[in-house]
Amino acid sequence: MKKVFVILVSVLLLSAFLLLPASADSGPKPSIRITLKNAGDGLCYGTLLSKKPYSGPFVAWEGDENTIRQDQTGVPEQVWRAFMNYEDADGYYYLQNTIREVESGELSWGYHPPENFKLLLYFPESGSFAVSGVCERYAFDSYFTVDVAGIGAGGNTQLTLRRTYQWYHEALSLIARIVITVAVEILIALLFRFRDKKSLLFILVVNIVTQILLNVALNVIDLNFGRFGFIFGYFLLEFLVFAVEAVIYSIFLRKLPEKERSTGICVVYALAANAASFLIGMGISLIIPGIF
Repeated sequence: MKKVFVILVSVLLLSAFLLLPASADSGPKPSIRITLKNAGDGLCYGTLLSKKPYSGPFVAWEGDENTIRQDQTGVPEQVWRAFMNYEDADGYYYLQNTIREVESGELSWGYHPPENFKLLLYFPESGSFAVSGVCERYAFDSYFTVDVAGIGAGGNTQLTLRRTYQWYHEALSLIARIVITVAVEILIALLFRFRDKKSLLFILVVNIVTQILLNVALNVIDLNFGRFGFIFGYFLLEFLVFAVEAVIYSIFLRKLPEKERSTGICVVYALAANAASFLIGMGISLIIPGIF
């Protein structure tokens, strides 16, 4: 059984390293979400300025017309040129990200947002800008609120962003992740013929605990070590969850039914269940990014 365990661990590690380049962009992603209060009916566009001239695939323009990003879908040329020509007092960069037209009252940057940033709004009717002070991401999903009442009438205006972390949204996302994970792993358990109530309840409790610890750890890692630390931590922690569950199931789960299960079947179940929940989670994250 030791040989089986070593082989399974080796295969999982190899798969993680092989899938890392292809799957990293499919995993959970940090975001910055800014709610604009009292936005009114005036047309407004927004973006985030970055302290660094890059963030993920987004880079600042260096003056070459051939390097201007052409993915500004639905944004008039004069609008994105206004952003391109904006000069920030503190030297922050416009990263040529697709400019968000702020009609819904929220500006959301959900793919490689800058760590250190300013909010910049542009009002085409008056040709004026409004810019915030320096802000930083403070959590995996960082929420802010800014009051824009009366802004946009003309001239540069200072915006004030307030941190407004949406605990209810994150709690619902965590619950959704736990429910999906538990549902997948219970289904796999049934396929492995783990059908007694004690076993299913045990799997339920173990998954709730490991999912809570996993999500707390990922938030701490992202906050302290950034995007690359998060990617590495994500795969490492997923492996640790598998390893911990494999050990726990091997010790306790195999003894719960009247007819004792083998250690090998418990380890294989842990591998299959975690692999299935991981892959399904990746798939759902592409459809509903706010959950994973």
